[in-house]
Amino acid sequence: MSIRIIPAACKPADVKNTLAYLKKLDGRDKSLKLLQYVSRYFSYQLLLSDPKSDLGERLKLLYKGVSLNRKAFRLGMFVDEYKKFEKTLNEAKDDMKKRLTLLKSFAQGLYYFFDNMSWLLSLKVITGDKDSVKVRAARFRLTAAIASILMCIMDISSTQEKILGSKPESKERVKAEEKQGKNTVTLVKSVCDILVYGNNAKFVEMIKGKKYDDGTIGLLGSISALAGIYSIWIKM
Repeated sequence: MSIRIIPAACKPADVKNTLAYLKKLDGRDKSLKLLQYVSRYFSYQLLLSDPKSDLGERLKLLYKGVSLNRKAFRLGMFVDEYKKFEKTLNEAKDDMKKRLTLLKSFAQGLYYFFDNMSWLLSLKVITGDKDSVKVRAARFRLTAAIASILMCIMDISSTQEKILGSKPESKERVKAEEKQGKNTVTLVKSVCDILVYGNNAKFVEMIKGKKYDDGTIGLLGSISALAGIYSIWIKM
């Protein structure tokens, strides 16, 4: 499969473009996500080798703090997903991709709703069973990730047909190869998200008998965060 990970129009990672990236809400959120999961990975490794590691404990506090504070960025985002759902529903076409898009928006919206509830429960603004709310949020996020990976596979298949049907080095071929690069990164992100949220939703524990450790989740989350940063950057 022929792909181009870095599009020709991709902006360089200089100070000006980095500041423009950080002005975006999604850009800041994905950067914090990377910090959250990298610190989670290294805290696990440090505490594994030395359970009394001061740095390990500090990194553990960091990832937990960032995880909670990131939820503030997602406050009210279920409304955006409702608008996406409504827009897709009103489209004339009716195919598998439309149905998957509707499923993704519906599940993602409910994830944001329960994630907002989880944040408010953590702040003790409302009362309730925080753990069950977090599991419910994870299950809806897992559903959205499954829908995303199915759409991504469909995109990879259709884009590959365009690549094979175009002349080497033609504009059409280059454009298709760049799109295939984006599809591949999205696929990797979706796989990581399925594993992370499958773990949070307790499905991994049901299948394996135990959850993934913080080192594994930290690594998967870091890869997902980098893929998210990539997706935002190439659109600037």
